[in-house]
Amino acid sequence: MHVYSAYKTNINFSKKRILMKIAFICRYFPQDMVGGGEKYIYEIWKQAKKDFDISLISGWQNNPKLLPKGTYKIKMGKNKFLNYIRFYFKTKKYLKQIKPDLIFSTCVEFPIKKKSIFTLCHFGHWLHLKKLNPIEKIIRKLYTNQIKKFSKVIAISEATKQDMKTMKIKVHDIVYPGIDDDFKPIKHKNKKFILCYPARISPEKGQHIAINAMKHIKNKNIELHIVGFVNDKSYFKKLLKLKQNLPIKIYPNVDSIKQFYQKSDLILFPTLMFEGFGITAGEALACEKPLISSDFPAIREVADKYAIYTKPGDSKQLAKQIEYLFTNLKKRNKMAKNGRQHILKNFTWKKTYQQYKKIFKNELPNNTTIQKITISKGYKAQ
Repeated sequence: MHVYSAYKTNINFSKKRILMKIAFICRYFPQDMVGGGEKYIYEIWKQAKKDFDISLISGWQNNPKLLPKGTYKIKMGKNKFLNYIRFYFKTKKYLKQIKPDLIFSTCVEFPIKKKSIFTLCHFGHWLHLKKLNPIEKIIRKLYTNQIKKFSKVIAISEATKQDMKTMKIKVHDIVYPGIDDDFKPIKHKNKKFILCYPARISPEKGQHIAINAMKHIKNKNIELHIVGFVNDKSYFKKLLKLKQNLPIKIYPNVDSIKQFYQKSDLILFPTLMFEGFGITAGEALACEKPLISSDFPAIREVADKYAIYTKPGDSKQLAKQIEYLFTNLKKRNKMAKNGRQHILKNFTWKKTYQQYKKIFKNELPNNTTIQKITISKGYKAQ
């Protein structure tokens, strides 16, 4: 016979790792839209998934199926104002569902929480290229006011930081983009001297400047290849007309732009934008190619002394520099080899993400690990 006189209590302690929730928010995302800003957030998102619980909210313009599985999708139309309103309320809805600990964004069209990090890829189009009409000035004011609500603001270059400083926006850090490891030199031999301009096909990228430069080049052994995602269809049609009777080929919406870098002899980057970084310049040097670029501060941060710079929009000067490098093999080789070493040393996505990982952890609450206590009771036999 047993007498049960007391409770037996077992207390078990265990630890469980809880990943912090981060909502990534962007206006567009690869592969629906491919550009420097989209590439930037994609590379951080890709690595952050290993360390955090990541949700992605993104707009789409071409095909929602091109966005990653599980994305909270928002359809974007042609009307920018309606896009802003739609994006704001859809994002508000999704954030209530996700309940993130932290928000990381490259856009501002949503209700900004206290714990939120904003990265600005470029701001120069609001400051330098054109005079703003009254409506644009209002939009710029609203845009800058939204940025100021973020708990932390990141710039992707010193040039971008200075642009934001002009608008009295405090920048906490500069985190440069990286260049993909697979942008590297390969052995090739061309029958003609191939110029390549790889970039999003849109007026501000200045593909027409490269085409106009070809009108000033008399050497028939020089050929221009324009490659990129078509962002503006009407502009693309204008380029097709403009290139008639010239040694120019246009490759729109290719699956991979890398091979066009690798198989060219000289990369052109006659952009008309005050670029935030200039990823085309970085990819060109990584592929060990000589580079001629528009002279903008951010591009000089990337390419440094390993490129030749021309006045933006000056097709005659661009043509002159093309002919100079065409006849100067020694100069081309020196620029290419030194330029690649410069990129490998300073611009990698691994380095970029390590900076962000540190920023994210500093912003998140200190509870990535919780202690779970289990108590079980039973009778003790006597």
